[in-house]
Amino acid sequence: MPYLKCFLKEGKGDDCLSLAKIDTNQLTSCTAKAEKEFKVLANFKNKVGYKGQFPAVDLDKEDNTKYGVQGSPTLVINGAQSQPSGRDSNALLKTICSGFNNAPKECSDSLSSEAPSPGFGEGTSQGGSSSGCAQ
Repeated sequence: MPYLKCFLKEGKGDDCLSLAKIDTNQLTSCTAKAEKEFKVLANFKNKVGYKGQFPAVDLDKEDNTKYGVQGSPTLVINGAQSQPSGRDSNALLKTICSGFNNAPKECSDSLSSEAPSPGFGEGTSQGGSSSGCAQ
């Protein structure tokens, strides 16, 4: 979280890695292992396996197939795709908690109802509607 907060505010990845005390050797090793297994960058560069304007990322391919996931955001609760909810923290909490027969105490919490702005950043937008992305 410290890295993400820094990056959203400053946009300087290397500075934020240092600030968040992230082991860059371990990070490099992890990303190399993921690239070797899933070939995300190679598929992007070679235009392999594209769905729309980006290549498919097969990280969770088995679960995506099992639950019929075709885009983001998709939320699966207790083995079934949930109906789209707002994308704000409170709406997501309520959607997740609706899947419990005996909800944990955290489900009585009240979180922010400010919807995140479309895209990547720390802004919010008015209303709690979901974006126009495939769900």
